[in-house]
Amino acid sequence: MATRRNTTLLNPSDLPEKAKPHVTEGASLYSSPVFHGYSMWLLPSAGSDTEFLSSIIEHTADDLNTDAFLPHLSVLAGINDRDEAWLLKRMEMLEQRLKHNFDDIFVPELRLNGLGARDLFFQCIYAHPVLTPSITGINKVACEVFERPGNGCGYDAAWMPHLSLVYGDLDVASKAGAMADLAVDVIGRAFRFGTLQLWRTEGLHTDWRCVKSVSLPLPLHSADDALAGARGPAKGTPGPTVGGMEAEEMYNWAAARKAMIKAHDFATKKSSSDALRDDDDEGGGEGEE
Repeated sequence: MATRRNTTLLNPSDLPEKAKPHVTEGASLYSSPVFHGYSMWLLPSAGSDTEFLSSIIEHTADDLNTDAFLPHLSVLAGINDRDEAWLLKRMEMLEQRLKHNFDDIFVPELRLNGLGARDLFFQCIYAHPVLTPSITGINKVACEVFERPGNGCGYDAAWMPHLSLVYGDLDVASKAGAMADLAVDVIGRAFRFGTLQLWRTEGLHTDWRCVKSVSLPLPLHSADDALAGARGPAKGTPGPTVGGMEAEEMYNWAAARKAMIKAHDFATKKSSSDALRDDDDEGGGEGEE
């Protein structure tokens, strides 16, 4: 059995200044049990995806005598140069961009294909997702909307999307033993994301709080397929699980997405029609003079 070292929670005021994380110091932002600023997370869809990942994180924390936390994938992190009101406005802008341009930011699913470990508290043990244009695209768009330099996560290297499984300070043997167990449970598993959330990640992770949550819509080009797949072979009969979502949930989600697109298209056409009518009225008036 692997040797385990307890992870001790510290009070931020007890830490020496050099141990307190700063965004400009790159990896040091993740090395201490005290974080700083605001962060944006992708969270798995409610139901079986969240329950499965939460149970894995909780059971591993029990084994290693560390703390459990909410399963998530960080899109942005360590935002400490803007106030909360500004961030909430930007979150609204991002929500509108997701709603009306989601075909360019398609994030249907996260498939885990490996594990990693680092000597950093918040990246102690984590799972690697399969990199797709959709996953990297969500980071790029968030950086644009929130005006974040580089990868938006406070370190100089390329963005490293990951799903943390253990927070803590563990020795090599403890990490190796935990990773052997985790590999059986998570590698090859796929999860659907349900929400994009803005969190105030200031201090110890037990003090963090969510300040804004945005539901992720389905992309336009998959809404019809989702509806058809969720309906199943017989009219009114729920189909099988689709992409990690229960058929009924998929159907409701796709139907809501199509209704939103239809309403948006109608509003756009009406706006264009009104503009043309105004032009005609102005042209007619000039002719009568």
